[in-house]
Amino acid sequence: MNILLASTSVVFGSGYLEYIREEIAALFTGLDEIIFIPYARPGGITHDEYTAKVEQFFSLLNIHVKVYTPLMIPGKH
Repeated sequence: MNILLASTSVVFGSGYLEYIREEIAALFTGLDEIIFIPYARPGGITHDEYTAKVEQFFSLLNIHVKVYTPLMIPGKH
């Protein structure tokens, strides 16, 4: 299992996760899918908008994003 925890997704003057793009690419080499848990809502955007940003970034690395939400937890609705 590989886990990446970043305290911010954007550094001034760069795009979403661009400041750690090389590290992400190296960490997830050989993987074609990740699980994304939309927790934060930067700038007040919706979880769907945030997920779209994540999907767009990871598509550049040929990685599919699977979204995990609390509604997916058995018995928790």
